[in-house]
Amino acid sequence: MNINSPISTKCRLNSFMTCDAVHVDPATGKHSLLGVFSSLRAKSFPVVHPKMTWFLSLSELHKGKHHLKISMADPTGELETKVIIDRHFESPNPNETINLVNQIHRLKFLEAKTYSVIIEVDNEIVFVHSFRIKYHAEYESTQEYSDEDYDDEDYDDEDYDYGDNDSVF
Repeated sequence: MNINSPISTKCRLNSFMTCDAVHVDPATGKHSLLGVFSSLRAKSFPVVHPKMTWFLSLSELHKGKHHLKISMADPTGELETKVIIDRHFESPNPNETINLVNQIHRLKFLEAKTYSVIIEVDNEIVFVHSFRIKYHAEYESTQEYSDEDYDDEDYDDEDYDYGDNDSVF
């Protein structure tokens, strides 16, 4: 991009990562992604993944408020598309890179298949990512997820009202 040209009207997605957690260094503001993964596996279904984080790095956004929506879809069309993240964020100026950390708790998958993660900024699709859930019969029981494995001080599972809004695929 020519630095003398105007900023594009569509934002740029510099990176999208799925991981266990993101640590932001308070002194430097650097983001450290912990436990990056691109698929999940389970020995039985339905399966609930207790906690994951979606990290996005965006640029070329005009100054002001913006809207982020991340949905999961079943490419076969058998299941309804579900909005997982729906939030606003601000860009201080067009030359700034915006890093967004989005925690997802208790995402439930009904079966093994490949899902689509759809990322929209200001109602425009900027990226579509495949996320595979695999059946793995020999998955070691010692590696099963439990809520205790993912406890952190920023999240209290007992205070979270799951209600009827759990995301299910």
